[in-house]
Amino acid sequence: MTSTDTLHRVSMAEVRARLGEPEAMIEAKIGDHVDRHARRFIAHSPFLTPPPTPRAAPTAHPAATTPAS
Repeated sequence: MTSTDTLHRVSMAEVRARLGEPEAMIEAKIGDHVDRHARRFIAHSPFLTPPPTPRAAPTAHPAATTPAS
């Protein structure tokens, strides 16, 4: 048995029922675009691919090792 055997999708309604509604500060952060600050953060973040097998190590994507301008 693996950890993925116990995973299942939950609806947003179930998430809200378990955790409640988000605070106003969190709601204010929800946007419909990626601003320049978030874009820069993403550009400087490593991109890892999951290993093909449980024993293999994750690999970094070559483009992620060079920050975007």
